[in-house]
Amino acid sequence: MKTNIELPNAECILFTDIITDTEYFFQQLKEQIEWEHKPIKIMGKEILQPRLTAWYGEKQYNYSGTENLPKPFIKPLLELKEIVEATINKKYNACLLNYYRSGNDSIGWHSDLESQLHESIASVSLGVTREFQFKSKETNAITKLFLHDGSILEMGKNVQKLYKHQVPKRKLDGGRINVTFRQVK
Repeated sequence: MKTNIELPNAECILFTDIITDTEYFFQQLKEQIEWEHKPIKIMGKEILQPRLTAWYGEKQYNYSGTENLPKPFIKPLLELKEIVEATINKKYNACLLNYYRSGNDSIGWHSDLESQLHESIASVSLGVTREFQFKSKETNAITKLFLHDGSILEMGKNVQKLYKHQVPKRKLDGGRINVTFRQVK
């Protein structure tokens, strides 16, 4: 199912029930990905990210003071990439993975507005459902949605320019792996 997310002046689409073998993908990625617990710089201060991350693909990617050298795509990532590209009809050459081990892991308000990224980011959710929020940079209005196991969220035109987004901490058990496919210049 395809649902347009109402974000004024931006294009954002949620696809549900697209990825069917979610347990396979979750387990393969949990076991095969070289997860890292990296520090980032926020307002000049270095802190550990409250989640595990990994960078795979063809090009290096830097954000918040981190340097991410690419590791080659592994089979389950290539399989997911194929599903995402067929669903969205766009090509991606890299992905940032986030492993939220529990409801204590999170990511705060941010935009993925780095100059080396093309506009479309396709975000795959595997595992427990997590709340995802957008906040308008102009009005601070918040839009909430829930990203379910097997869903794909495409953040397209103007999303990063006009909105910040986050996955807030919540009281829940179970892990979630988020695979964000990107086109890096």
